[in-house]
Amino acid sequence: MRFNIDDHYHLNGFLLTVGTVIGLVLVGFTHSIIPLVICAAASQYKWISDLLNRLIHPDDVKALEKISTSGKLADNKDSYTFGRYKDAANFKVKRFSSHILISIDPNGIKNAENITDLAGVISDAYGRPAYLVKRKPGLVVYRIDLEDTQKEKVSEDDF
Repeated sequence: MRFNIDDHYHLNGFLLTVGTVIGLVLVGFTHSIIPLVICAAASQYKWISDLLNRLIHPDDVKALEKISTSGKLADNKDSYTFGRYKDAANFKVKRFSSHILISIDPNGIKNAENITDLAGVISDAYGRPAYLVKRKPGLVVYRIDLEDTQKEKVSEDDF
């Protein structure tokens, strides 16, 4: 899953109109309603993608929003930029059966050096310990273990 706090898309009326007009033209050629539906849906691919991420991975989206806010990984917008933020870090989440890998690309934010000190913030957001796995210029990777590595059993003989 890819996530950027600034990529919260809404229904785009202009693109929907263009997609509908193109779909209507194709309906005239094919005599089928399917091109209209496909063109209208394809014109909203960013909104549909964002909506699917928020429906399929709501816990990850909420945790990544918390990490972006707490870790100050988004620069506030000024009067010359469109959107909610001027720059925001990009996240890429890979889930495995035993762990989660979170890749963070600073993407030009002011405090880019802050991305190497996010283990505590990520641990708070996911409720499990996180640690830095890889650090390259422009990319850091954190790992969150989902399985408890210390499974100690106490027996009567221990006392």
